[in-house]
Amino acid sequence: MCSVLNAAQDVAVVEQLGYRVVLTGDTDAADDEAGWVRRDVAVRLIEERGPVDRADFALQFIGVGRPLPAQGMMLIGWFTEAAMAEVRTVHVRLRVTDRVGDTHERVIDVLKGADRSPRRADPPLL
Repeated sequence: MCSVLNAAQDVAVVEQLGYRVVLTGDTDAADDEAGWVRRDVAVRLIEERGPVDRADFALQFIGVGRPLPAQGMMLIGWFTEAAMAEVRTVHVRLRVTDRVGDTHERVIDVLKGADRSPRRADPPLL
């Protein structure tokens, strides 16, 4: 699972989202602007390798226009072991605007630090 934390004292609103999927065996894009796609395209790229949306992975929890609560977390996505076997990483580029109009952008590596070979199986997510 991966979540984003709004550490500010006030709400921020999601203005832009982009996804970059790197599948197992692929190389990272050399150009920082290459490979960014919409969520539906990212989901399709992953499903083409076999994992099923909402059964093996999910990326639907955050969206343009949604608020990030002050001092709160919002789930970005989750991946099962089966999905992580097909996906090396997913980057999410998140741009938000705070209440005073300042823009903040972060690139989040959804699978950074993921335990790709757990010692025990977790129960099914759904």
